[in-house]
Amino acid sequence: MGASDGRMVTPAAEAGELVRKPVRAVARESRDTVTFLCTNDIFCGQGGFLQAANAANIYADPKSIVDLPLKNASDATIAAFQQLQAQNGGNASAGQLQAFISQYFDQPGSDLVAYSPPDFTPVPSGFLPTLASDAANGSWRNWSLAVHQIWPQLTRTEAANVSQQPEQHSLLALPQPFVIAGDRFREQYYWDSYWIIRGLLISNMNVTASSEMANLLALLQRYGHVPNGARSYYINRSQPPLLSQMVRSVYEATQNTSLLQYAVPLLVQEHTYWTTAPKQVTVVAPSGQLYNLSRYYAEWDRPRPESFAQDSNTSAGLDPVAASQLYRELASGAESGQDFSSRWFADGQTLRTIRTTSIIPADLNAFLLLMERNIAVFANVTGNSSLAAQFTDFAAVRQAAIDAVLWSPTRGCWTDFVLDANASAANGSSCPAVYTGAQRNGSVYAADYVPLWAGALPAGDARLAQLVASLNGSGLILPGGITTSLNNTGEQWDYPNAWPPLNHMIIEGLATAGGDGAAAALAADLAQRYLRNAFRTFYATGGLMSEKLDAAQPGTPGGGGEYRPQVGFGWSNGVALDLLNRYGALLGAPPADGTASNGTLTGTTGGTANGTANGTANGTSFTNP
Repeated sequence: MGASDGRMVTPAAEAGELVRKPVRAVARESRDTVTFLCTNDIFCGQGGFLQAANAANIYADPKSIVDLPLKNASDATIAAFQQLQAQNGGNASAGQLQAFISQYFDQPGSDLVAYSPPDFTPVPSGFLPTLASDAANGSWRNWSLAVHQIWPQLTRTEAANVSQQPEQHSLLALPQPFVIAGDRFREQYYWDSYWIIRGLLISNMNVTASSEMANLLALLQRYGHVPNGARSYYINRSQPPLLSQMVRSVYEATQNTSLLQYAVPLLVQEHTYWTTAPKQVTVVAPSGQLYNLSRYYAEWDRPRPESFAQDSNTSAGLDPVAASQLYRELASGAESGQDFSSRWFADGQTLRTIRTTSIIPADLNAFLLLMERNIAVFANVTGNSSLAAQFTDFAAVRQAAIDAVLWSPTRGCWTDFVLDANASAANGSSCPAVYTGAQRNGSVYAADYVPLWAGALPAGDARLAQLVASLNGSGLILPGGITTSLNNTGEQWDYPNAWPPLNHMIIEGLATAGGDGAAAALAADLAQRYLRNAFRTFYATGGLMSEKLDAAQPGTPGGGGEYRPQVGFGWSNGVALDLLNRYGALLGAPPADGTASNGTLTGTTGGTANGTANGTANGTSFTNP
């Protein structure tokens, strides 16, 4: 990782050398080629099958195509497809393609097997003790048990053929049973697993939680990073790096030190993945002082196989070079877990202007700060003092970088840093951009407050009061929780959707931040808004847990995006159970008429709603610091 003067710079550089100065950003190295880890011509798009099947609209959801297990060897299937095309002038009809699929493929999901987790009991011992079965809390307790009892419906193992004939499946072979997200998401996902694990631990399902984590460690060991999900078409990208926090959650529940001994070297490997070009960039001060920060950057420049039709439509009319860069930006947006959001758009409105690789996300770097601190803790527990010291240094340097580059004194929160357009181009051009402050993302996002959860604000820091005031005045707080943004773009990671992971991280960050009590009071208020919305939506939909909620209209599932609203739903269940565990005593009677409170809720002292509930965002933006 060369500096401008040719020096080597590592995250262990002295923290004292990093000061708040004007900076410029450069990309790390040339990236004019892509290494495709997924080379299966059926599942990853190189052989023409995906193009033909999507063009013929065989399935309404393109993901169903790449989730089809093969009945025979992939080479034989490809040869048969090529013969079919040759016999029809390269343009087999939809009916012919449907017949071909019926002959050579099984149904999507047929390589998964329902699994009964051995540690599940319908009413776990000591389950949510703050929700006693009395007149006030009975409905909340009934709901919590209904959510808990969804776990067996989402637990899967893989058919034996997945490991015996891996080329016939897009599923990646996993060593343990797992909890799927739900609906179209038939496989295990990376960052979803954190909230699934949190919920499983509340449900006293430590064995299942450990299995969920173990699968991700196995994937990390196999690929050098944790793929987006357990499918071959996800290998070329990851998701927000929360595995170390999953390990910590399971370790704190089980006190299994052998887990840490196994996990630490793998987590170090994941850290290297996220702190190496092209994911890592260097922000350079005019004095030559350097800050290493990371971004999302997928190794992919084609339509995503699971969203082939959508990506092809988005790129329509672009020349091949521009289309390839757009495909990388779309895949990198998927790697962020927030696919898609105006947060990544150059014009703040249009998917076609996506520029994910040009953004250094505040929350991603806070997740890496958390990873570094966790590895240091784990290394100490396992007696590796030198590794603990190394990662303590890494964390100190990243903390300084976050403070210098990503904290906005004017806004009172963290903000994403936008690189010069050339600094993250597909060819890795390193044209520098002087950091004047205009490179901050000009809109407000829930993600701006997530670094608090990851420990980016040291204990006792006076900025906490500013952060609480900033969130209260942001417009993000709505009757049904925290909306993802104020931009109503039709994308799912924008207004008015309340996403379980974002709400949970912000609530938990505030709850554990200390201070004068204002942060904890706001956390309790936000938790009750979210829980009342989730409760009402569950019963309004006939007993379904939705992937996301509408923060402006409680009782309504969230919408938008490139697929229909999903139910199940792994992380929604985990967040609900964890918040019920923390805040059950404050809830009082649920909204009997299905109406969530719009004002201050039971047991809180602040946090009134600042947004609107009529489906229109106010478009608030901030002055750059």
